[in-house]
Amino acid sequence: MLKNYKILIICILLIAFYLFKNFFTENMISGNYVSNNQQSLADGPSFGDTLKIYNDNRFESQTWGNGKYKLDHSLKGTEIELTYKYEFGSAGYGMNISRSFFGKPRISISSDLEYYFEKVD
Repeated sequence: MLKNYKILIICILLIAFYLFKNFFTENMISGNYVSNNQQSLADGPSFGDTLKIYNDNRFESQTWGNGKYKLDHSLKGTEIELTYKYEFGSAGYGMNISRSFFGKPRISISSDLEYYFEKVD
């Protein structure tokens, strides 16, 4: 019986860690972010670009200007979809949000290159 409780506690802790690492609300992600990428991406930010996310589903960025965002929650975690206007109409850019156990939220620009926006405040 004691063995079953240990397994149950381990499962609960793993689920809690997964939720802590991958699920975010607007209040949790609002703030200022700075990109760490070392080179410009074709449709993404350049080195040192800033991204300001507000609680009211608005954002400001040096790359994309002003726009709105939407959070999508799934079993894979939380994704942020930025929608903005540019010279040919409207466009969007989707990114995943995660964090390490003791770290600040990171918005992934390119997971292959390990480029991301990191929250600075």
